[in-house]
Amino acid sequence: ALDHVPDQARTDAVNAWAASVSSMVNREAMLDAWCVERSIVSIRIAKDGGWRSMSELRDLYRWMSMDVASLVKDATVDEKAALARPAYIGQPVDVSESHAIVRIALGVESLLSYLEDESKALDEDLQTVKKLAAIAKHFDTLKKSGY
Repeated sequence: ALDHVPDQARTDAVNAWAASVSSMVNREAMLDAWCVERSIVSIRIAKDGGWRSMSELRDLYRWMSMDVASLVKDATVDEKAALARPAYIGQPVDVSESHAIVRIALGVESLLSYLEDESKALDEDLQTVKKLAAIAKHFDTLKKSGY
């Protein structure tokens, strides 16, 4: 699928994508682009006094694929829009005693989309980051919902 794209163009696109997504993540108060390796951005999710654990990120991972907007009554209009939209990320990974991470990755299809229309591809990633941020902010409310 990428045969027609020169190696250097692929490498440059992956690096530009990773820099853009890391920047999106780091603009959100409760998110941290903890590690970036080529086409994978690993993200820590903040909570009072530290970072979310593996079990907490399993909940977050599940909520990412669902419409959970109706469960957060005090969310802003933008947060409700983000919470309503299913988004898919990498499963949580336990990386230390202090935290686990989730990942946004650039697969082959996503790279092809990025090469075709960078702005559109990055907007999709931004929607994912916005949902991560909304879940991070309203984590306790979502947890109390029992959903």
